Amino acid sequence: MKYKIRINPVVISDVQEIKAYIAEDNPQAAARMGNTIYSKIKKLADFPKMGTSISSKINTQTDYRFLVCGVYLIFRASAQSCLAFGNAKGGTSPTCLKSSA
Repeated sequence: MKYKIRINPVVISDVQEIKAYIAEDNPQAAARMGNTIYSKIKKLADFPKMGTSISSKINTQTDYRFLVCGVYLIFRASAQSCLAFGNAKGGTSPTCLKSSA
């Protein structure tokens, strides 16, 4: 069963900011990163349980999962909605947060 992907407008804005920042030095790399992020998000339609459960990393029960995408983490809410939402600036909401790795 293919799920519908809903991407929060904040995520779209964040990805545009990421691409603009990278494009200052390398426009081709910026396009690749944007495509990579969206490709990972779109894969959730076919594989809604893809990614690591946050419950496996912290001692709390939650449906949230995350995917690693370069130096970014993509968080999603539930298998039913495959909701991706974000703040690439490392804010407090679970989003496309910058990874420390």
